[in-house]
Amino acid sequence: MSANREKPHIIILPEDDETRQIANGFVLGVAGNRCIQIVPEAGGWGKVMNTFKNDYAQTMRTNLNRRMILLIDFDNDYQERLKYIKQEIHADSDVLIDRVFILGVLSEPRDLKKSLDLPQKRKPYPDLNGNSSEDIGTALFHACSNKQEGLWGHELLKHNHKELDRMRDIVMPVLFAE
Repeated sequence: MSANREKPHIIILPEDDETRQIANGFVLGVAGNRCIQIVPEAGGWGKVMNTFKNDYAQTMRTNLNRRMILLIDFDNDYQERLKYIKQEIHADSDVLIDRVFILGVLSEPRDLKKSLDLPQKRKPYPDLNGNSSEDIGTALFHACSNKQEGLWGHELLKHNHKELDRMRDIVMPVLFAE
């Protein structure tokens, strides 16, 4: 389903199939709401940046209703990768950076899934009903919608807090409009 371009909306550009599945789990929470759309995966974090610049930056300049989430794996290089992507966005246009958000697993989604493969009695995240990528996305949605840290506090996800804080006033009202 595509987002309604005439209203505030969010486009998620995932790096790969694993991150797309996490996004799918998240989007299941806003099912039926045409404010969010996942586009096909780019095929690598560098290709996410290229796809953003080549396919989405221009439409963001003309459509102030659009927000984007670039969903990548940080491959244990969070600071440098985030810095590089933000510099690329700034180099393209200063007006875009406030509406573009970069989120992802510190290493790889498979590492996150493996770390969550615990016996049921040791599950520290009550909203997590399994450890598939979609289950992870759904648990992240529940944490956002309940305004709790939840799974976002996991060692491989907690680095996203600054981006989540930036998103609070810009993206969350679109997702959780009453």
